[in-house]
Amino acid sequence: MQKFLTPGYTFLLIVLVAGITLFSVYNVVKVNKLSEEVRTMEYSRDSLVSVNNALHNEVLRLESSERITRVARDHLNLVQPTNAPMVVEYVPLEPSQEEKE
Repeated sequence: MQKFLTPGYTFLLIVLVAGITLFSVYNVVKVNKLSEEVRTMEYSRDSLVSVNNALHNEVLRLESSERITRVARDHLNLVQPTNAPMVVEYVPLEPSQEEKE
C-alpha cells in the first residue's frame, strides 16, 4: 500500500483527476454552446417557414382567377367575349407544279 502513495503517484493521480475534471467542464461548456446554436437555428427555421407560408398564400391570392379577371377588366380594359372562340386550323397547301421543279 505504501508503494502507491509515493509523491510521484500522488502527483500523477492529482494531474489525472484534474485533467478529467477539465475535460468534463470543457464538454459541458461545448454542449451548452451547441444547444444555444440549435435554439438559434430552430428560431431561424421557424421564421423562414412562417415567411414561406406567407409567400405561398400570396402566390395563391395572385393566381386566383377572380383577381386575374378583375385586373384584366380594370387595368387592361379587356372584356369578356360574347361569342365562343373560333377554331382556326392550319391546312398546308400542295405545292404547285412550278414549285415542285
